[in-house]
Amino acid sequence: MRVSHHHFWRHWRNAGMAGLNMIDQIKDYLRLPSAKELAAKELEMAQRKLLVALSAQEYAKRMGDYHLDRIKRLTAYLKDEA
Repeated sequence: MRVSHHHFWRHWRNAGMAGLNMIDQIKDYLRLPSAKELAAKELEMAQRKLLVALSAQEYAKRMGDYHLDRIKRLTAYLKDEA
């Protein structure tokens, strides 16, 4: 099978463009984020922290309910024993 010279040129040209693409990606990575990007990131972080706080709140409420039930049970047990 014979491969044309044109095929090699097209491959080299695309490889060169991919290299530029990589340079653009590195530049994009190193640039400072815009105010909108920072705000969006901060909003996402706030939403995640809210989920964590709500989970902790739910856990604390259930633990409080557990201890209240335990106190009631132990108080009733001690009244019955007296």
